[in-house]
Amino acid sequence: MILLVVLGLLLSVSYPAVDAFYSVWRADSAVSTVAAKRRDAVFLDSALRKAVEVLKRDDGAYDALSEFWAKPIVLETPVGELSVQIVDLDRYLNLNLVGRNPLVTAAFERLLLLLEVDYELLDRLLMWSGVRKPSGQPRTAFPVKGRPLDSVYELLYFWNETADLYGGNKGGITYPGLLELTTVHSDGKINLNTAPYWILRSLDDELDDALARQIIEERERSPFKSLQEVLRVPGVSADLLYRISKLVKFRSRYFKITLKLKRGEFQTVLEAVYDRATDKVLEKAIY
Repeated sequence: MILLVVLGLLLSVSYPAVDAFYSVWRADSAVSTVAAKRRDAVFLDSALRKAVEVLKRDDGAYDALSEFWAKPIVLETPVGELSVQIVDLDRYLNLNLVGRNPLVTAAFERLLLLLEVDYELLDRLLMWSGVRKPSGQPRTAFPVKGRPLDSVYELLYFWNETADLYGGNKGGITYPGLLELTTVHSDGKINLNTAPYWILRSLDDELDDALARQIIEERERSPFKSLQEVLRVPGVSADLLYRISKLVKFRSRYFKITLKLKRGEFQTVLEAVYDRATDKVLEKAIY
């Protein structure tokens, strides 16, 4: 039933609002790419409002990967194929809290160790984000920003090890990159129901491979709604739960919404970051 509601909301995107645009587009095959992008933007803006409405309707006590919003959706619409993907950002480590929040800093250090990334990256991050003043000549290709990051892609400005950022194979093991495990939008707490394997491993030294997989298996069976419920995972002790209690949560606040409209070879993408607590779209880009 919930899925039907979601589909209904997305399918109810304001076609009349873009009908005039697309009537012209169909009549004029020589329409420019710029004009087509503008028309798609009208449609995608309407679709974004519907996606936000879906998240606002989800008022449960927890967020998990089994929920309807976490499932990618592809819809055939009168104006093309629309794909919708929503990812909560509370599953990742916040780069702007490294050096400012001791728990996040410790987790990030563990993540670097797990991914076999040189700790020099941490030093450069602290300088770039303004936590630490540069000493001597910074080893970066760009002037040090000295302020919090606006995007995780700012890592590219001071770190050129591609495998560390985008992932790769080290010693026969495939590792993800930091760009897919970090964010600049979160309160610092990690949603235990949605956190990737490597983020789970970074929460505590005791959280080894076996325990991280146990947590993933248990949350797939039944998402966690409280700290007490995490104790049902074999191997999770009261001591471990106490240590991570101030670093984890079960409901997310920030979401990245990606909408793609495709007609043949032509595609327009809208990416937005939505803060459910304040009901505001913090970022939006169309390309």
